[in-house]
Amino acid sequence: MTSNIQMGSGLPPVDFKMAILGGSAVGKTSLMRALFKKPFTNEHIPTIDDYIIHALNQDGVHYNVCLVDTGGSFCFPVMRKFAISYCEGFVVMYAMNDARSFQTALDTLDEIIETKCGLGPHKRRIPVIMVANKSDCADREITAAQAQRELDDRPWIVGMYAEVSAKVNAGVDGIFYSLISLVQAMTDEERNRMKASSVRRSRKSWRKR
Repeated sequence: MTSNIQMGSGLPPVDFKMAILGGSAVGKTSLMRALFKKPFTNEHIPTIDDYIIHALNQDGVHYNVCLVDTGGSFCFPVMRKFAISYCEGFVVMYAMNDARSFQTALDTLDEIIETKCGLGPHKRRIPVIMVANKSDCADREITAAQAQRELDDRPWIVGMYAEVSAKVNAGVDGIFYSLISLVQAMTDEERNRMKASSVRRSRKSWRKR
């Protein structure tokens, strides 16, 4: 099997690049189907990394977003790491009735930090929405407080915790709009940082004359 992700010059221009990460069968593809208003299916079909370009309208502004749906079986570690390096914002999912998937989500958070914070000379915080799926299930194993505490313990992550049900399409749209806002805020922060750094260099150069 091969990956379907073909990132690079072949992609049309996009405003944001986002990856959906998490263990197998936590509902990543179902989340995408809910976003696109497609019917839910109980059949689990393992995903080989794929992407789709989707238009989102937030506060009257149109964004073209590249959504990367990654496989949860870790069969393609190179493509997984490439997707993390390529994308700017992340949805990290687990099933709230499956403690093992929560641990996988935590490992994924650490992998994102390790990958993104090792890129380039200037580290910056990483926009992440940590999503607990299957809020329609009664047999919950992970509390919201546990999940939020894990996010708070990772200072390189800037984000939020959310609960959704991809099955009944509850809370799905808000995830992506919130992530757009986070990515935009981090982009503006980085732009301002670079602008301030450029001003300081110019002043230092002027003083040396």
